[in-house]
Amino acid sequence: MNEGSEETSSFAWKPLFWASCVVAIVVIALVSASWIIQGFSLTVRTLSAPLLAGVGVLASASLVFFRGERDHKQRENLESARREADSLREYNRLREESKREVDRLEAESTRMRVQERGKRREGLGTRLATAIDHISHGEVTTVCAGLVELAGLVDDWWGLGQEQLDDAQNIDGPDLVTAEVRRRRQELIDIIFKQDLSPTGEGAEKVGETRSRILGAHLDTSAIATKRTSHSFAEESWSRLDLSDANLSEASLMRVDLSGAALTSADLSGANLIGANLSGANLIGADLSGANLLNADLSGARLLIADLSGARLMSADLSGARLKRADLVGARLVRANLIGADLSDARLKRADLSGARLSDAGSFVAELTSAQYDENTKFPDGFDPDNAGMITR
Repeated sequence: MNEGSEETSSFAWKPLFWASCVVAIVVIALVSASWIIQGFSLTVRTLSAPLLAGVGVLASASLVFFRGERDHKQRENLESARREADSLREYNRLREESKREVDRLEAESTRMRVQERGKRREGLGTRLATAIDHISHGEVTTVCAGLVELAGLVDDWWGLGQEQLDDAQNIDGPDLVTAEVRRRRQELIDIIFKQDLSPTGEGAEKVGETRSRILGAHLDTSAIATKRTSHSFAEESWSRLDLSDANLSEASLMRVDLSGAALTSADLSGANLIGANLSGANLIGADLSGANLLNADLSGARLLIADLSGARLMSADLSGARLKRADLVGARLVRANLIGADLSDARLKRADLSGARLSDAGSFVAELTSAQYDENTKFPDGFDPDNAGMITR
């Protein structure tokens, strides 16, 4: 309804109202004049009919007025409702168009990201072939370069997986993405740390140094703590990858975080693990002979049949560790915490247990011939070190 029709409808009752008012005023004026001139009784007889007509006209005028106001208000309400409905329809239309445009742009962006990741995958494959060629070369410098290239691929697969998780709900699903990234990275880890790369002598030492630098850079305790709080992908740290059978002999891994790591049968002989966190690690059958584990955390670690002969375990935390049938011959366990450790059938011949805490050690039936102790060594209740063949330091 437009303004012209509204004005027309107003004219339908306004002239009638004002005409009725004029008639009523004229009637009242006549009654008043007659009253003055003729007196009350004659005026009533003479003007009773015109008076009633005037009252009727006045009543009609009032009725017309109030009905016109009501109709006008209704028309205003209807017009307001119509405008609101039109506005709502327009808003919904624009919102739907905006949503369709956003969906279109998002789909286009996802498609472009998928294409870009496809190209990156091809690039990773090319780089892998190059790295494999380098480590197969035989020349020690080239082999070390190939190991560094493989380490970069492990990290790049993590980055690619992180990006894929953003689109995983619409493409492959997060579980598939995570499984693929873990598998790809584990394959690369196996090549870096488990492959026999042939160099001997100085070449073997340089390869070992390269491996330890690579692993140390990805297991530094402070760096890992920062990464774990800034990313959502749980597998950035290499400590969660399988390092079983890894060749880490003589590796320098001071203060690394290998908590809960899988290191079954790993070669860590002579490794520098000062202050390392190996709590809860699986070290079953691992070779830790001659390793430096000063102040290392091995609490709850599984060290069954592990070789710790000659290892330096001063002030190490071995509380709750499982050392059944472990070889600790000649190990230095000065001030070590062995509370609650399982030492059943462990070999501790010539081990130095000065100041060690062995109270509450479970299944303490170990070979202790010539093992050393002092007045600060804490044994389980009822244990007699002299009867076990131990000697005072």
